Amino acid sequence: IARPDIRERFFGRRDITLFGTVGRVHPNKGQLELIAAAKRLCARHEDLRFLIIGAAPPGWEAYRDEVRAAI
Repeated sequence: IARPDIRERFFGRRDITLFGTVGRVHPNKGQLELIAAAKRLCARHEDLRFLIIGAAPPGWEAYRDEVRAAI
């Protein structure tokens, strides 16, 4: 059984380069740093895409909201 390609599932195409992180959304995981780097890289490389997949643990909802706002 063929599994769907994650690039196609989230971005509708396979001809991109995808980077990301999967795990809890927490300051020591570096999501804000990833977003800052992604913004710089995507400005120069139109075929790049980034994903952050995960949830914030209880008590870290404000950080999750900060991550969302940075995107």
